[in-house]
Amino acid sequence: MKGFFKISNFIIDENKIADDLNLLTDKLSRLGLQTSDGLGGPTGYGTYFENEVFGMHPYCWCDQNDCAWCAGCTCDDGVYSFYSKEGIEVSLENYLTNISDNYLLKDEKLICDYCKGVVVVAPNFWHKKSNSWIYWYKYIGRSMDVELNKNWNEIFNEVLTSLPDSLIHDTDFYAVNLKAPKRK
Repeated sequence: MKGFFKISNFIIDENKIADDLNLLTDKLSRLGLQTSDGLGGPTGYGTYFENEVFGMHPYCWCDQNDCAWCAGCTCDDGVYSFYSKEGIEVSLENYLTNISDNYLLKDEKLICDYCKGVVVVAPNFWHKKSNSWIYWYKYIGRSMDVELNKNWNEIFNEVLTSLPDSLIHDTDFYAVNLKAPKRK
């Protein structure tokens, strides 16, 4: 069942979620929030917005160490040792050339917080009350990771009804003041 997620006792259609998030982005852009255009289309990347019900943040390419949306592996080279199928230590280049399923950590203390699971990348969409999360790669619908703790249709209806008739702040306020959610 490609394109579907089973969460708790209900099945979620990934395409419906992506369509709904595109619709949400369109509604936010009509309020004046900036969206990007590209392979994902004019509403395919999301936008910067947060209110008391939900938050949205586009995929981020800033690569700043302190960016909650760009967190990633910062392990130094040499943290892992790579071995051939015969058990002989080999270089990374050799390992990648001859792909082996055998690798071992050289020193556990050298592993970065991201690889230890201490640092978690912030989601692109989060519903606060249900602690539900959605991540996407570059644009909505691409390689999505969905963690819902409530029925998607209920979440989406709450999100839509929480939208203001107009923005309280100028549009830059939402991009600058967006805070990464903390996992509960």
